Amino acid sequence: MPCSSNGDCECLLMAMTGGGMCADTIISCSNLTRCQSDNVTCLAPNTVCVNNTRCNVPVCYPIERASVSVCPSLNSRYSSTTPFICSNSSTLITFDDLTSGTPLPEHYYSINWTNANSYIEASNVSGYYTVGENRSTVVYNAYGNPMIMSSLNNKSLTLYSAVMAAAWRDNLQLE
Repeated sequence: MPCSSNGDCECLLMAMTGGGMCADTIISCSNLTRCQSDNVTCLAPNTVCVNNTRCNVPVCYPIERASVSVCPSLNSRYSSTTPFICSNSSTLITFDDLTSGTPLPEHYYSINWTNANSYIEASNVSGYYTVGENRSTVVYNAYGNPMIMSSLNNKSLTLYSAVMAAAWRDNLQLE
């Protein structure tokens, strides 16, 4: 399944998290260092251990190869240096199917959302723009009240990554 509009990019499974990163794969396996014996750790700076099917062994992959400028998402609107994260076994939620200014629907993507509202970012002077770098729709906590994500029926809920920012105030605190 493609992760980018760049045909040289593939979703590489990260050994430590089980998630993936969309990265260009034109680098030769002979130019990559093998992961440590635990098949999770990389000693080389700015690399992450991935299971690259072309190399047949876990290798340390340069993180800069996952840049959105190299591997733009399939529906990219903005350029960014933040990696586009994908997963072979999970669902990427972009919120692009929501109407701006409305609460998230009950059980949206099989998640209970409390105090979560959608917003289509339009101004480049707020944190909404920062978070929406590759997507047009962001989710925010209305009136500064806590936003809560919880699983349905006590099933496991794993969050591999998220981009967060304060919309209008500095010193954002996450709990």
